[in-house]
Amino acid sequence: MAITGSGQVTLADLQTEFGGSAPTALSEYYRGGSEGVPSGASSVPTSGEIKISDFYGTSAYTPTAATGGSTSDVTISGRSYRVHTFTSSGTFAVTTAGTEAEVEFVLVAGGGTGGNQKHGGGGGAGGYISSVVGEQSGANSSVVSKPSISNSTNYSITVGAGNSNMSNGSNSSAFGSTAIGGGRGASDGSGGATSGGSGGGGGAFESGPGSGTANQGNAGGSFQQSGVYPAGGGGGAGAVGDAGSGSNGGNGGGGISSSITGSAAVRAGGGGGATSPSGGTPGSGGSGGGGAGSEGNGTDGTDGFGGGGGGGERNGSSPQGGDGGNGVCIIRYPLEAA
Repeated sequence: MAITGSGQVTLADLQTEFGGSAPTALSEYYRGGSEGVPSGASSVPTSGEIKISDFYGTSAYTPTAATGGSTSDVTISGRSYRVHTFTSSGTFAVTTAGTEAEVEFVLVAGGGTGGNQKHGGGGGAGGYISSVVGEQSGANSSVVSKPSISNSTNYSITVGAGNSNMSNGSNSSAFGSTAIGGGRGASDGSGGATSGGSGGGGGAFESGPGSGTANQGNAGGSFQQSGVYPAGGGGGAGAVGDAGSGSNGGNGGGGISSSITGSAAVRAGGGGGATSPSGGTPGSGGSGGGGAGSEGNGTDGTDGFGGGGGGGERNGSSPQGGDGGNGVCIIRYPLEAA
């Protein structure tokens, strides 16, 4: 129950609201100190002169309470957080918004498939959006604002699939933000590279690379129209896909690292480009779940990371590009005052 907004307030009232043991003193109740006055109580000073009237309308820290996805509690820089991870679509159900009434999140769309048949470009990674303070969104852009949440409110979380067979990944969405699915890699005879969260890699006898979505990802790499026809790597959230060159397929672009779960992990890497099976070296998948290119079937992107699939090549009757990896949505909020 909040301290009254006017009139008489006693030290006993402060003890009841914020904790502490008698005898109490005003100096125990500086904002952000040991007795539970939250950092958001801006009327209360952190040091120096302090008055009873500074506490009008303030209240103790109330943590957010919510359900949805798989949950874990972690400690980050000495502060406890709860983390919700959605690897499939669901509902983030807020019971109590709490004192801060906002969350941080990382949202990744499904990765695009690698190119089929021959000279397959790597699939682009799913688009990457973050609201985590001090980190980055895709294409090394600034994070979006932390979304506000309300009591007794359900928030729909959509996690995009990586898909298969020459297709873009599916979009992911949460809190009004939409991450765009990764673009497919090009394939000789089966279609050109497409744009997406990050663009697919280009392939010989088809098109140049697909482009990435602003503030979510990067373009795929270009191809070489000679020799072993190395295809370009798919774009990643953190870097453009490498071009196919000489006898080497392009590597997938790297993803972006986040410590939203308390441990650093890179997500949204692009798929590697294929080469002809006559002496070439396929491109590797980009860091963050990108699948490797191949002289046969491309490697799938990693589920839960939104990685692009690796490009396929004609060392077999019907080579396939790797599937894109499914996306993810990760949400966190503090359980205690800063």
